[in-house]
Amino acid sequence: MASGIAKPCINYVNFFWKTMVRYKVELVGWPLDTMKEPSRFNCDEMDMVFKGLHAKPPTISFRPLSDSELNAKIEERRAEENAGTIEVHRPQKRRKTKGRVQDDDNNNMAHISLIGNSLK
Repeated sequence: MASGIAKPCINYVNFFWKTMVRYKVELVGWPLDTMKEPSRFNCDEMDMVFKGLHAKPPTISFRPLSDSELNAKIEERRAEENAGTIEVHRPQKRRKTKGRVQDDDNNNMAHISLIGNSLK
């Protein structure tokens, strides 16, 4: 457990900021050019990743980063973003209704009628 967290969650779209920085880990031995969700792998990519994860010893693994290593990677990433060589991460907009209870009786009635139909 490289990060010290029992069940870390990998964010494939924003891997650098949401996984590497959050958990202070580096993915070593990744065989693909980019990070993407496993559901988007083609057959050859799936085979490469599977073999790397199941090799004895595995050739793909997470390695913990020290604070100085992480800071160096963040500086390098920001320099690449500023140079335009990689896309700048833009946080997802928060939905306007987050944290509010929705009062729409029509939605509640539709939900209740669906539950009622499944019980028949």
